[in-house]
Amino acid sequence: MVLVLRFPRPAVSLALAGLLLVLGSVLGAPARAQTGEPILRFETGTHRARLGDAATDAAGRVLVTASEDKTARIWSLPDLRPLGVLRPPIGPEQDGLLFAVAVSPDGRLAAVAGALGPRGGEKSVLLFDLRSREVVRRWAGPPNGTYSLAFSVDGTQLVAGFGGAYGIRVWSVADGREIFKDGNYADAVYGLSFARDGRLATTSLDGFLRLYDTTGGLLRKVTAGPGHPLRCAFSPDGVKLAVGFTDAAKVEVRDGHTLALISSPVAYEIDGASTLALLLNPGNNIPFSQTRALVTVAWSRDGTQLLAAGDARDRSHQSSVLVWPTADLGPRGIGPRGFIDVGLGNTIGRIIPLADKSIVATSLSGDIVLSGPDGVRRASVTPPIADFSTSGGVSALMYSEPLMVSGDGKRVAWSQWLSDGRWDIADAGGFGLTSADQKPEGLTEPLKG
Repeated sequence: MVLVLRFPRPAVSLALAGLLLVLGSVLGAPARAQTGEPILRFETGTHRARLGDAATDAAGRVLVTASEDKTARIWSLPDLRPLGVLRPPIGPEQDGLLFAVAVSPDGRLAAVAGALGPRGGEKSVLLFDLRSREVVRRWAGPPNGTYSLAFSVDGTQLVAGFGGAYGIRVWSVADGREIFKDGNYADAVYGLSFARDGRLATTSLDGFLRLYDTTGGLLRKVTAGPGHPLRCAFSPDGVKLAVGFTDAAKVEVRDGHTLALISSPVAYEIDGASTLALLLNPGNNIPFSQTRALVTVAWSRDGTQLLAAGDARDRSHQSSVLVWPTADLGPRGIGPRGFIDVGLGNTIGRIIPLADKSIVATSLSGDIVLSGPDGVRRASVTPPIADFSTSGGVSALMYSEPLMVSGDGKRVAWSQWLSDGRWDIADAGGFGLTSADQKPEGLTEPLKG
């Protein structure tokens, strides 16, 4: 196992010997370079970099997560037991970063994509067989990379959303042929959702929502916001479309056929009372009113609830999933009628409802949690990472003590949140991670270059 300390870009220059603590051995199949040569990778059993996307099959039996550590990982549900690792060909620098994943409804295939290719060259979209973990099809994508993927409800089509102004492409899963494409976009496409009848909705940072028919005909194109739309999701019956935003503490609910605005649920009210007022009562551990973005949206499998998440946090800095009953969605911008504290410390990147009303939530720092319908955590995966990354424009370093390291580089300590006063200490000599209630002695701030 490897302990990785991650910092905001640009990274602080530190003595690597004191910061990279090798606590185990290299396991698993080797990663392969684009040239076919093996590349040494540390296998920790979890992701070691930003986890940007996650997807499940229709039955909710398997989860696949995609990360900028250049791997996609397969997990069983509901126990989150690791089943294997998908390792696409990789190269130096950004070559091999994964931003998007989709799982076929029958759970047999997974598509992964991101920056799979050399700088300035075409970027691949790869289709893996989840049993053999081998690539069974490759599509060539544009040089700006792929930021979103989705299978149609019947599993016959795969759509990819690209960066820059390259738009979308839809392919046949059976034979790989291109069904249609639309390059008339001005920015990256992060949101893709198929309705059961084959309609396709997309959201782009260019500010537009688009709706296509089964042949690629553009049915509607409307402006969302104010704000930049990120993710979108059709309700199970295809009647409504939910939209999340990168820079707005709200969700838009649109008509699934006309894209007309139906409702604008917001993050800062609960049951008609302001979050600030409820926070004055210590008994209410509800989300902060400083929520800046609800980036990911989803509907319960039975369509009775709308869920959204992003950087909405409670007073203990834990991210929450906000919940609105579908029956309450009307023209007034109502606040959430409930929330699920999934216990994640970083921004939630994906929420996936399952058939029994439990939900899977993933954080950008690599955490994975499965919470039951009662809000109780049933399974979780936590990476061996001290997360000092930037989240929602605010760095955890603003609220933390400086990183401390011993003179021989064998001990590293940090306190991620000043409010709780707890220090975490990594010791290469004892091959362990411990905690303390006060700053450990004999450690100093490392040199910064």
